[in-house]
Amino acid sequence: MQTIRHFSISQLAEMLRLDRATVRNRLAGLTPIAGPKNAKLYDIAEVVDALRGGDPAEVQLAIERETLRLKAAQADVAEQQVALFRGQYEDIDEVAKVVGREYSYVRAKLRALPSSMALPLSRMDNPGECFQALTDGINEVLTELTADAEAELKAEEIMTREKEKSL
Repeated sequence: MQTIRHFSISQLAEMLRLDRATVRNRLAGLTPIAGPKNAKLYDIAEVVDALRGGDPAEVQLAIERETLRLKAAQADVAEQQVALFRGQYEDIDEVAKVVGREYSYVRAKLRALPSSMALPLSRMDNPGECFQALTDGINEVLTELTADAEAELKAEEIMTREKEKSL
């Protein structure tokens, strides 16, 4: 039985589950032999040391860096879970529904403005009077929208305080 001792960068990358660039960089100091179709092949005995990652101090430093990154990511996840538990995040679908309803309401109010203003404006001859009537009509719609928003904010504040008391 013949033992296969020489492998290409692609074969090594596949076997070791590394990308080709990483394998190529780690094998940069080795001299390949010519294989079929001018492929560069590397002796597995020489490859083993090169693929270990080089200097043990560098490997340890890399492990420590990755450990710190992992701990930071875990802390971020834990922070988000606490925020979810406390109710600091809203369900995106629910927010989208509320915003959609508000936009529909605003559109309806603004679309109704011409029909509610048409008759009074048709009786006016003075451009200044027309301008003032239009301004008053728009401000009335905006005031109504603001009043609705303020009432909703007060209701939300009350609900939030009650929810916090129950925790």
